[in-house]
Amino acid sequence: MSSSTKIILKIFFFLCLAIMVVDPFVSREHAHFQWEKWPGFYGTYGFFSCVILVFIAKYGLRPAVMREEEED
Repeated sequence: MSSSTKIILKIFFFLCLAIMVVDPFVSREHAHFQWEKWPGFYGTYGFFSCVILVFIAKYGLRPAVMREEEED
């Protein structure tokens, strides 16, 4: 990995950590459902939603749209 990539990853992980630290102090008085008040709910929900979408794309959609290679 190049040094610029390492720097970008360090910044990214620092920002993720900072958001996790600040999250319990954010007001949740306008939440509609009880689980919206849990600390880290939206981050966890987003992570697992992304993982599920990747699996759907890889094992569900990819085989549906792939064609056999044409040999000339």
